[in-house]
This record gives sequence, C-alpha cells and structure tokens, in this order.
Amino acid sequence: MNAVVRETGLNWQDWRILRAAVELQTCRAQDISSESGLQKTHVSTGLSRLEKLGHIKRVSNPDHARNKLIISTEKGHELVQSASPVLDELESTLAAANDDNEGKALLRSLQEYEEHLGKMFEDPDVASKK
Repeated sequence: MNAVVRETGLNWQDWRILRAAVELQTCRAQDISSESGLQKTHVSTGLSRLEKLGHIKRVSNPDHARNKLIISTEKGHELVQSASPVLDELESTLAAANDDNEGKALLRSLQEYEEHLGKMFEDPDVASKK
C-alpha cells in the first residue's frame, strides 16, 4: 500500500477508484463500485477527493438528472498511465512470490497488515489498544 502512495500520492482505495474510472471511461459511481469491489459509499467519498485533486470530473447524466457521470480528466488518465506499470510489476512480483514458502509468508504478513489497517479505519482506538 505504501507503494501506491509513493507512486500516485493517493491512498490505495482512491487509486482503485481512479483506475476503474479511467478503465471504464464515462461511468457511474455504481459502475466503479462493481469494477473495484468497493462499497458505493466508499466510492462516493473517494470520488469527492479525486474530483478536488483534479483527477476526475462529474457531469450531468442526460438520461437521469439525479445521477452524475464520472469522467477521468487528462491528469487522472496520465497518473494511471504512469503509475500502472510500476504497480502492476509489484503486484506480479508479489503473485510470483506467493508460489514459494517465503513469498507465502510475506503475503500472509501483508494481508494481516492490511486487515489491521482496515480495523484502524473502522475503529481509530484499535491502534492505541496494542
């Protein structure tokens, strides 16, 4: 996850949202939620952050006045283009490492770390309970 922040300046969740928006091109928040596997409320919050940073813009949907369409900006598209190769390589390396015992231990450790971070977001007092 630190690699995502280092390469993009975004948290892991916002990176997934931006990447989905770029891949889907013109889409709805619901489409991004389906593509990224994130809950719609998290997608909506992430879209607000990404819009403030200039990576996406929301425009009126001509078919449904209450819904907005999400379009990645040139800035968002360029970020995905530049960061994807590095992050894809890291993901590939981790997947290859998963094939051996040392890699499995590393992956298990990273998954435990990710779970701990998730709990911290749910309950900020978790960090102080250690």
